[in-house]
Order: sequence, then structure tokens, then C-alpha cells
Amino acid sequence: MSLVKIQSKALKQLSGPIHSITRANISYTLSNGGVAARLYKHVMFTDSHVYDVGLKVSIVRLCRNSMIIVTDRELDVLGSYELSLQGIHQMKGYITMQEMASADSYTYEFHQNDRLTDQELSLLIADLI
Repeated sequence: MSLVKIQSKALKQLSGPIHSITRANISYTLSNGGVAARLYKHVMFTDSHVYDVGLKVSIVRLCRNSMIIVTDRELDVLGSYELSLQGIHQMKGYITMQEMASADSYTYEFHQNDRLTDQELSLLIADLI
């Protein structure tokens, strides 16, 4: 009687070397009202954004590819936006409506076109640690 060792493809893949390690998309909830930021609506074919100071928003939760923002105004979800944070480049993206917390507060999720780097994420969550 001979012993024959047969391995399936799944078992080979599990026991094989790991080629890449992916980081989990961990989200962070910011306390004390979050981080203040400015949200600019990108408008084409106009120079009115030159004088625009942006809408004040608070980032209350963030992860590498999106941020939960709270504002006191209702926003157009069909537009393209730029989010400005001190110490970080201006991020371009779009928003989706999350929930309406109260009559005077609106919650949106800002989806940036580029993911946050480790350095940018650590700068934003420095107050949490």
C-alpha cells in the first residue's frame, strides 16, 4: 500500500506563501463634534468659486475611502464636491445622503476619488490616540 498525497487547489493556496497583505478599512469615530472642514461645490463654466469660502462641515467619522460629514444645510447629491482640511490637500469626490439626525442637521457621506494615505489618516486621528 502506498501513500499518495493529493492536495486540492484551495489547500495549496492556503498553505502557499502570502504575496500581499491588505489592510482592513477601519473607520474612526471622532469625538467632540468632529473635525472642522470646508466643502466646496464644483461648478463648471463659472468663476463664482473664486470668491466662495465654502460650507462649514464637521467630519464625525472617517476611513480611507469615505468620510461622514454633518452640516446644517441640505446639499445637492448630484454635484461634484471638494473637501478642504487644514494640513491635507483638497480632496475631490461626491456625496450621498445618509440620514437626517434632526430638523437642523443633515448627515452625508463624502466619497473621495483618492484614498487617504497612512500619513493623512494618522494626522486626522492624532487626537484620538
